[in-house]
Amino acid sequence: MKRVKCIRNDSKTLPFRVNQIYSVGYDFGGGLFEIYDGRGSAIQAPLNGSYLEFIAID
Repeated sequence: MKRVKCIRNDSKTLPFRVNQIYSVGYDFGGGLFEIYDGRGSAIQAPLNGSYLEFIAID
């Protein structure tokens, strides 16, 4: 997987916008991924987390 699409962001501070596409840098295993925010930073998160939800697009 190289890219994901944000489909939910319930956070007030995380910079991910719904319907935007983001790059995935590394798969840590166990459903945890490094997702880049497009501003030079990244988070480690599952695709379906408490505040964010992503779907794989490729």
